[in-house]
Amino acid sequence: MLVAYRGGVVRRDEIYEELWPDEDPATLANRFSVTLRAVRRALDPDQRRPIGAYVTFRDGVVRLRTDEVEVDLENFLASANAVIRAEEAAPARVLSALDLWTGAPFADEPDADWARPVRASVAATARQLLLMRIDQCAAAGDWVESASRRRQLIALDPLDDAAHLGLVADLHRAGVASEADQAWRDYLSTMADLGLQAAPDPRGD
Repeated sequence: MLVAYRGGVVRRDEIYEELWPDEDPATLANRFSVTLRAVRRALDPDQRRPIGAYVTFRDGVVRLRTDEVEVDLENFLASANAVIRAEEAAPARVLSALDLWTGAPFADEPDADWARPVRASVAATARQLLLMRIDQCAAAGDWVESASRRRQLIALDPLDDAAHLGLVADLHRAGVASEADQAWRDYLSTMADLGLQAAPDPRGD
């Protein structure tokens, strides 16, 4: 939860509600202190740093110091955003950023309100990177990797028409007709299940 707030403050009562939703908040101060101590010890097992070096608690709010703690999610977003801001990123830089992407964060908390903003941010960032890499693959004529990246786009958004159609076209260009046929059938099935009209087959007649 602290990671999801990306260095922002988390109110103590929010933590109470998340960890002990059915408990009386008036009885939770000691339990909270024990939990906070456990988090701090996990980050600094040898207790070499001051008590609030990694996790601060003041005036009823908790904050993870992302400037002091290395967080995979932050590493991905920092690397990805640097690549996206570049006018023309080298393929190696795009691939390096994509290697840091581990999928949707907090996948074990699909309904948690606190996870939604950062999950959306990661998904949007990953989508931009994937589109950049797909363009690079097209320029290089690497339809196999392009198809693989389009599958990742579909995993992010199963309703992404362009990703579905691009996948069919890429597999067709790669010479794997059976996989292209299956991708087309999957797309038609998705559209039919939703009662939506499918786009024309990108392979033509």
